[in-house]
Amino acid sequence: MEDLTNNSQKAILSASGGRSNAKGGYRLLANKKFRLDKIQQGVAAKTVEAMEGESVVLLVQDTTDANYNTHKKTAGLGYSSENVLGVKVHTCLALSEIGVPFGVMAQSCFTRENPKSELTASEKSKRPIEEKESFRWLDTMRETTALIPKNITAITLCDRECDFYEFYNEAEYIEEEFVIRIVNNRVTESGEKVRAVLDKAGVSGTVEVNIPRDNRRNIKARTAEMEISFAQVTLPKPIIRKEEHLADSVTMNVVRIVEKNPPANCEPIEWFLATNLPINSAEDAFKIVQYYVQRWKIERFHYVLKNGCSIEKIQQRTYSGIVKMILIYSTIAAYILAMTLTAQNSTEAMCDSFF
Repeated sequence: MEDLTNNSQKAILSASGGRSNAKGGYRLLANKKFRLDKIQQGVAAKTVEAMEGESVVLLVQDTTDANYNTHKKTAGLGYSSENVLGVKVHTCLALSEIGVPFGVMAQSCFTRENPKSELTASEKSKRPIEEKESFRWLDTMRETTALIPKNITAITLCDRECDFYEFYNEAEYIEEEFVIRIVNNRVTESGEKVRAVLDKAGVSGTVEVNIPRDNRRNIKARTAEMEISFAQVTLPKPIIRKEEHLADSVTMNVVRIVEKNPPANCEPIEWFLATNLPINSAEDAFKIVQYYVQRWKIERFHYVLKNGCSIEKIQQRTYSGIVKMILIYSTIAAYILAMTLTAQNSTEAMCDSFF
């Protein structure tokens, strides 16, 4: 771990400084006692240990694809998307309220045996959640919530992929707080759609939000003036969901923020967020927005993982070897990101926190 941390962009042989040390690293990875679940337990335990003294922790989930399209002979490797050999990496990163990582709480990797599903869209939607790839969001929430000490409030943050009824139902059942970006304009129990309810609620205040840069669209970071609205809604169980264990309805708060005066080259930002945290004022609603903005830290984590740790250049000859290395590099990526953000946010922090 020391060798790889100090040489995060190098392969094991180059990072180890010699064939003898590298051989030891390869033997370790090949050892059947060096199990992925045991590594994960150790990583999670150290992450929880780092939270000591905190009152609120943000648990951010997201998935990224690691491309291994040139690894044609890697045993056990399948597809990450249609016609692309690779691994889907789903990670839960634990953050402080200001977005500095404590470490990796959980990680699951999977690879598809076939590049394309033979099921129709209708057949896919009717399957129980346990048979869908999206079950990873719900399963990760269960796993991580069970590890958090009772004196710490854990808030799960997810993007639009997590906007499905089974997730909200599970969060209510295990009493886990969440902030999720909404993609579906659902019909509420009153017969109105969520956005119509927010329209009726009206604007409760104006706030400033620091918007991270968008590398994909080449948009710089900026401070945006936003109008904020909030309301409480009750969502009935979707008709398509026949599972008896699902509650007939879930009640949550929804928040909308809309950018008032966007830059000339930008579409105005408009977010719809769902949460089970209490909201009684515009200040409470703004706190939800502040939590959600920290979700971008996992995008930076993926950037460090791919560019700072070069996980797509891993040369293991088996799928199991690749996913072990991805987890090892993920702990290093979280460490590097924490060091970077601490330097940015705490200019008086002592260097021996990391060195």
